[in-house]
Amino acid sequence: MPRSRSRKTNTRRTPRTHPRGVLEVCGSGYGFVQTAEGEFYVPASKIADAFDGDFVEVARVGSSSRSGARGQAVSERPVARVVRVISRAHEFVVGRYEVAEPFGVVVPEDPRIRHDVFTLRREAPHVQDGDIVRVRMTAYPSRHEPAQGVVEEVLGHAGDSGIDVELIIARHKLETHFPAAALEQARAMEHDASSALCDSRYRDLTNRVVFTIDPDDAKDFDDALSLERFDDGSFVLGVHIADVSHYVPWSSAIDATARRRATSVYLVDRVIPMLPEELSNDICSLKPGELRRVMSVDMRIAADGSVGGHLSFGHSFSRPSDVRPGAGMSRCPKARARRRGVEGSRDECRCPGGGNRRCDRGLA
Repeated sequence: MPRSRSRKTNTRRTPRTHPRGVLEVCGSGYGFVQTAEGEFYVPASKIADAFDGDFVEVARVGSSSRSGARGQAVSERPVARVVRVISRAHEFVVGRYEVAEPFGVVVPEDPRIRHDVFTLRREAPHVQDGDIVRVRMTAYPSRHEPAQGVVEEVLGHAGDSGIDVELIIARHKLETHFPAAALEQARAMEHDASSALCDSRYRDLTNRVVFTIDPDDAKDFDDALSLERFDDGSFVLGVHIADVSHYVPWSSAIDATARRRATSVYLVDRVIPMLPEELSNDICSLKPGELRRVMSVDMRIAADGSVGGHLSFGHSFSRPSDVRPGAGMSRCPKARARRRGVEGSRDECRCPGGGNRRCDRGLA
């Protein structure tokens, strides 16, 4: 009877796991992936079908060329290749539409996305060659098929005035419309600053001269200062910020939208606010002569300019004056009038320093 041979098995007790992280692609095509095991360098030829921002799984590979477009070494990190894409970062892609019957090919404007997206021409016959479009991805690229999508919106035509701003908005996925629930909640907000008079949490600062520090052409005024000088040369600097939290309840529709947006975005020709305009441009805007809820801190400043600490911090309400220095802190209304050539602008005026006196401030 033949003797049986025992064979060693190489079965793994635990499956092999690869490092995971977000792929950051550079303009030259190569990328990096930060993982729990450190950062990996991924050559352009090893990125496969992944897009910039995708959450990917990578595997180490042997040494390969790590030189950039100009021949310089770009990394001393271990080299890896993308094994698979775990989750996609781009549901939409913005690019230039090129007619190639029976397809419309969208060439991404973002150089970090290196795959063209194919659409069916018959599904969007109104789109012209050279239009800048937003395409919704229906299939991501693979070894056997290209990226595919459907045209959702025409942003403009290459070379149109303002198209660069539209591309910035689309590339960074900035929200330009508020959800209906957030708008409804904002419209229902009451201008209740006067009720702060009966709220023990708020201090009454209406006896101070408070002036905003936003420029004259600002759409909202949410930062203001006040000054009180003492005989020894020191003074109290009051910093007052609009109390937005009073009007944005936790986990409300406005709160969820604001957290998602994170901040207001100031572009060259527009502002994309974090909050609906009913709040940002009205109730939470420190308009001159109107009572507003604010968060305030008073700081004692010595004659030599050193900060001696804060005297108080908390809720308050104030009525910003018509004195609005804007971009130049030393300017007052009369000075601005002189700068614009208004006659009689050297009459006496009341400036933040107090007292009626002639305004001889510089025009700079």
